[in-house]
Amino acid sequence: MDLRKLVVLALLALSLSACGVRGPLEPPPGAAAPDPDDPAAIDPLIKPY
Repeated sequence: MDLRKLVVLALLALSLSACGVRGPLEPPPGAAAPDPDDPAAIDPLIKPY
């Protein structure tokens, strides 16, 4: 395995290992909570009819 592939795999493993380490992100100050009844833009694509 050449050095470039090894570096890319190492960076990928490092970046994926840090996912969710500090918990969920907090919303910015003054941001309104999303309305759970308000449909998202992708809902028509993923909900069965």
